[in-house]
Amino acid sequence: MVREIDIDFDDLVTACSGYLQAAGWADEFGAGNAEAVAGQMATATADVATEYAAGTVLRAAFDHNRQQWNYTEE
Repeated sequence: MVREIDIDFDDLVTACSGYLQAAGWADEFGAGNAEAVAGQMATATADVATEYAAGTVLRAAFDHNRQQWNYTEE
């Protein structure tokens, strides 16, 4: 859900890193690369969120064919 929250970008990267770890993806990327991927996820998520009003629910899904995240409104 798009919201104004009191965290900085590093906190968002940490949250993305935690997601990758919990989902089992961190091992797929390797230790050094997982943090870079988390940073890319955080950047993309923050950029997309700016296009929607607070309260909008977005679903993120990774398109393996295009190698990119897609966001759809729910």
